[in-house]
Amino acid sequence: TSPQERQMALEVIRDVEANNALSSITDELNSLPAHEREKVLFDLHGICDDDVENSLEQIASSLTEMSTYLTGEQRAQRSEAYDLAEAQFPGYVENENLRLSFLRAERFDAERAANKMHLFFEKKLGLFGPTLLSRDITLSDLSKNDMECLKDGSVQILPTRDRAGRAIVFAFPMHFRYREHSNFLRALFYLLMCALQDGETQKKGVVSVIHACLEEEASRERARPDPLLLMKISQLCRSIPMKIQGRHFCTSDKLSAVFFSYYTSFMEKEVRIRSREHEGSHAECKYSLSSFGIPVDSFPISAHGELKTQQHLRWIGLRR
Repeated sequence: TSPQERQMALEVIRDVEANNALSSITDELNSLPAHEREKVLFDLHGICDDDVENSLEQIASSLTEMSTYLTGEQRAQRSEAYDLAEAQFPGYVENENLRLSFLRAERFDAERAANKMHLFFEKKLGLFGPTLLSRDITLSDLSKNDMECLKDGSVQILPTRDRAGRAIVFAFPMHFRYREHSNFLRALFYLLMCALQDGETQKKGVVSVIHACLEEEASRERARPDPLLLMKISQLCRSIPMKIQGRHFCTSDKLSAVFFSYYTSFMEKEVRIRSREHEGSHAECKYSLSSFGIPVDSFPISAHGELKTQQHLRWIGLRR
């Protein structure tokens, strides 16, 4: 990207940010050094800044450093789930591709990557038990109720990426359906880990769109998401090796914005400063999101607010 193009992009970004930023997020963003703040804004708006992944030598060095935080002399805390997985199948927890996914998620901060990996195994143990701890989760590992949550389509991976080539995770919380929270969380774990099997998705990261626009007041009242589930979702996402480059919450009323603030409070700072709220109708939110390079025409929701699942069900079929 040329200096002129970067400057033009920054001018557009500042104009959009003036209408989208929450005060608390703005304060955190403004506390960053100028070059870090620019990087966050470019990430959020899907503008490539020619960020090239580390060299093979640097990756090898980061993997070595991460190992010392996982099991070596710099290990900060014990993780019973990690130790159990390592005892069951050392090759799984020591797999360089798996560890690299955590390094990418934490922008090659070895200590944070190790902490996330410990948390990953803790969450995986809690959701799936010890039997499935030391291998990848497959579709056949999901229960009937888990599968109902997955097929429901309230969380989907869009078939198209944003202008920076990042995968889009689309969530429709007003449509969440589940028997137990654990059913929804297991389905979400499976879906996200499937998306992260792609190396480009690991490198370039993920953008999430949380769509909570409903036009009718009665529908909004019936469909408020469970705050406890929102907290659990946020906690699960903290453990997944997923580099969040942007998170957008679309709402048609002020009360739903409160849910966004609550949800945002559980996020890590790196995710929180890349979060934006868009208030208005479905059409207005789509227009706002388009300025962030998000392919709004591929959203699986009709103009009347009905969720579309055809593409999502085809995606599931390909996983069998």
